[in-house]
Amino acid sequence: MFQNTRQQAAVCHQLCVEARIPMRMWTIEPPEPTEDAVKVCKGITRLSRHESLMVRAAWDIWNGYGKVEIVELVEVLNSHNLKTVADCLKAIANGPEAIDRWLRGESARILRVVRDDDDPRAFPAVQPGRNDG
Repeated sequence: MFQNTRQQAAVCHQLCVEARIPMRMWTIEPPEPTEDAVKVCKGITRLSRHESLMVRAAWDIWNGYGKVEIVELVEVLNSHNLKTVADCLKAIANGPEAIDRWLRGESARILRVVRDDDDPRAFPAVQPGRNDG
């Protein structure tokens, strides 16, 4: 599946960025969910149903804690984000190299929309293979 936890965290982060969640959910150093991600998953911080579902999908990829059901993905997500989740899962099933390709494609597309160079723990453009320490 994943090359390491950094790659796994990058995938979780990328799903949350895709949903345009207004707070950082995963970090790369160390590779882990943020306190905000924990609060969302526990229902302490409220997001839209769509955003919450994307965070929960990321949690499922991280440790299975999100408990997302396929019917929920189909009913709640727009076609673009549903395709993003499906493409992500396909990449995970095909291994670390496929995940790197997916991350490069999603990062390049997202960077045209979102820029965050202030936070050194951020994923400025997830660079598969470079953040593998």
